[in-house]
Amino acid sequence: MLKPAAKGGLSARAPSLAAVEARMRRLSVSCAAAAERPGPVPEFVQPPSVRGKLGPKYAIIEVGGNQQFVEEGRWYTCNRLKGCDPGATVKFPRVLAAKDNGRLRVGQPYLEDVTVEGDIVEELRGPKIVVMKFKPKKHYKRTQGHRQDLTKFKITKISVE
Repeated sequence: MLKPAAKGGLSARAPSLAAVEARMRRLSVSCAAAAERPGPVPEFVQPPSVRGKLGPKYAIIEVGGNQQFVEEGRWYTCNRLKGCDPGATVKFPRVLAAKDNGRLRVGQPYLEDVTVEGDIVEELRGPKIVVMKFKPKKHYKRTQGHRQDLTKFKITKISVE
């Protein structure tokens, strides 16, 4: 809140015209100097999160109710695959898309000429999730825990015919 000054005016006053002109000269000089400064033009570089994330050969498969990008030699986890023991070799028939030698193939909905094979590494359980419900002022509280059954598998071969 502004207080009245001694002579009847307000204590907060606008800056003088000379102060505004001096500030504008400084800003215009700094902008002109920045524009004249030579420098390399930056080229577009992919961020590290995209660069090298997927190799030249990959596939998108549907496994355990979800879709996953997979590459040869890498391991992944999915919801538990029933009937698969650790050490077993499994074929993933639902291949949605595949890229090999720069050529991308997309299925409608699946590709028949692409096969993805993998080995089951282990069966494990996910982290514990605690679900709790209560009613205030009624001394009612229930807790329930859940751990998802998971399967860890390693992709051994992606063959595109």
